[in-house]
Amino acid sequence: MVHFEMMDVFEYLKDIHRVLRKGGMALFHHSNNTSDYKNSFYNAASGRNYMSKDLFAYLAYRAGFEVVEQQVIDWSVKDLDCVSLVRKN
Repeated sequence: MVHFEMMDVFEYLKDIHRVLRKGGMALFHHSNNTSDYKNSFYNAASGRNYMSKDLFAYLAYRAGFEVVEQQVIDWSVKDLDCVSLVRKN
């Protein structure tokens, strides 16, 4: 999901919540790039869209998930991405 727009991430989270069984878990690899809110696939470092681990946690919560764990990872840029594990309540 590193290239997905924030609104698309939220739509995916809602749809995954809809089909996942209660107690089921899902793992997401998403952007952690907050250098500029105007970031997009076309102009940001490694094509990462505007997103953070905290924004993702908020969106996941709003979609009905509990965040189990998040791990920020380095690729070509420090703290560029994050992997988040969520559980359906």
